[in-house]
Amino acid sequence: MKWRRQFSGGVSVDDAMLRADKLLRQYGFRKTGQLAFTAYERSEPWSWTYALRPRSIHATLNIWSEQMASVSKFTVELETHSLTGNCPSLARLLLEGELGDLEAGMLHNRLPKTNRITQNRYVGANQAVLMSLSVIISLAIGEMIWRDVSPLLGYVAYLTCLFGGFYLLGYLKLPMPFPDFPVHHAPGAVLVNPAKPDSVPVAPTRRRS
Repeated sequence: MKWRRQFSGGVSVDDAMLRADKLLRQYGFRKTGQLAFTAYERSEPWSWTYALRPRSIHATLNIWSEQMASVSKFTVELETHSLTGNCPSLARLLLEGELGDLEAGMLHNRLPKTNRITQNRYVGANQAVLMSLSVIISLAIGEMIWRDVSPLLGYVAYLTCLFGGFYLLGYLKLPMPFPDFPVHHAPGAVLVNPAKPDSVPVAPTRRRS
């Protein structure tokens, strides 16, 4: 699944990319390259075999930047790679929130206002419950067909219901709450502190005899 976001602001590309790098590292990304765009990656390509939490899903994030006269333009593309090629609704909300944090951080040096770590755990717990229900329902249907029709058809029905249920979980928009889990920062706290000017040593004053 892919998201693409474009934004611009009166900030230099160097400052914005420094802020982006700090925030993305906090969010579990690692820089993998910098050519025509800056590339980041999170988790591993085989994480679809075990990932329940959104941040455990293999993801790539690319940032294109363009320095204009008084405005810098940025394009951010986030792509997740999962078994079904999609993300559950709560996972989408978290990933979209991370993109919003990235935009606010790059343009305004603003710290995230939401605890994404807690949100990530919350989404993972919800996903675990839904997948457990899918397994239980699949087992019940497979057992019924196994007993009343044929063991082979029961096994096929179990696998079909199981993977079909997992696939549908990526598309269902269930009306589940998604708490903000706000973060309270100290007054004046910013994502990246401004660089301090280099101190110029002052020559000692010669004493007069």
